[in-house]
Amino acid sequence: MCRIESGPFQEREGGVIQNNEPREWAITIASEANLSDGVELGPYVLCAISLPAAFTNTTITFQARTHSTVWKDVHNADGELSFDVTVSTFLIVDPADFAGCRYLRVRAGASAGQTPEEAERELVLVVRAV
Repeated sequence: MCRIESGPFQEREGGVIQNNEPREWAITIASEANLSDGVELGPYVLCAISLPAAFTNTTITFQARTHSTVWKDVHNADGELSFDVTVSTFLIVDPADFAGCRYLRVRAGASAGQTPEEAERELVLVVRAV
């Protein structure tokens, strides 16, 4: 399980990142799999996803959990939360859709009719402090 640093500041070359600045966290979907490892978002909320140069699926969906160990598909008022994606794109998402997600993982494809990725894929989650 990956964890994003939750301290008030994070050191970086040339200065300090404040909590309200975006942070990036790389996640991996393994070859022949369709779910990433889980990420503990802590006090952060997802606001964008950077897609790799190669990606088998054309849709991404999500699973989330709170403190329980049971992952559940993420839905909003319109149904399963999904995005059509293309390779090498920067996808902006509505942080309100992820505000209640303490832990999050990304699925390549929809919950029904899943297609595994042909190779390992690294996606970058961009988060901001709530």
